[in-house]
Amino acid sequence: MKKVVWPLILISLGLLFLLNNLGLLSWSAWNILWRFWPIFLILSGLELVLGDSSWSKVILATVCLITLEAALFFTIIWPKPESVFKQSFRDRAVFWSQKIFPKNKEQEFVITNESYPSIDQRILKVNVGLGRLTIADQEENPNLFYLRTQYQDPFGVPRVTSDLGSDKNITISFDNRHNGLTIPSRLTNQINYQIILGQVNLPTRLYLKMGAGQADIGLNQIITRIISLETGAGQISLRLSESALPEEKLAINLGAGKIKISLPQNSQINLDYNIGAGKIVVNQDEIGGLNQTGRISVGQNEDLPINIEARIGAGSLIVDYQ
Repeated sequence: MKKVVWPLILISLGLLFLLNNLGLLSWSAWNILWRFWPIFLILSGLELVLGDSSWSKVILATVCLITLEAALFFTIIWPKPESVFKQSFRDRAVFWSQKIFPKNKEQEFVITNESYPSIDQRILKVNVGLGRLTIADQEENPNLFYLRTQYQDPFGVPRVTSDLGSDKNITISFDNRHNGLTIPSRLTNQINYQIILGQVNLPTRLYLKMGAGQADIGLNQIITRIISLETGAGQISLRLSESALPEEKLAINLGAGKIKISLPQNSQINLDYNIGAGKIVVNQDEIGGLNQTGRISVGQNEDLPINIEARIGAGSLIVDYQ
């Protein structure tokens, strides 16, 4: 009769990998599982002692299953390393039920001009892992920042902070926390964020980091000084009017995703680029190849320039006129 210990161990480890890939179990669980490694020695020793008889195989298989599944169970409910007190089983059960069956939630955040009446500049920092994001400006909107969110708790929980510096610059930060959890792909289209910027005459610096989601940015009246777009495998679309062209620069840091920029017809594009294995298309002219660096200018209107600094990994950047 074939041995049973190692096949059952492989099955248990495969189950753990499956939970990791489905996003139901954090990869940090392996930091807990390694503590149970003496179980493998105990089960191997029992297999040698009990021999190869049929009844010993049944007993050994039963003991092995119970022991391995108990180890997996305690790995799942084990408290996080940073926890001081061990969570109750009920707390862990509630946590996992929420993870498997997330709750649809909506939330709004508003930062009013009355809260910060004397400011010289707005700095907006957005860091979104997954989901869909839209950013727009509204001339008639009196608020410094408005965010409407729809997310699947505990995935994509929004967090907004604001801080007024001594230089009269207000820094508004928004990110979507996921508590170290992997967001299941089935939920990514159900996580949405809508940002509206009022006070369009207030100079603004916009810094966006996008993981693997989608962002659509349309700016028409707002005064911008710097716009910085960074994404690993996401997709970002940016549309700018003449009034919204950044005074200093548009910075692009692109991994393996895609960024599309639409500019006013009469603007002059000054592009400094560094390309790894990706490509850049400027007004339908393609720049590609391995490890390419250079500078190009498109258009002849020096009164309406836009300076772009682009670092491209394996993705694609498209710059075109509206």
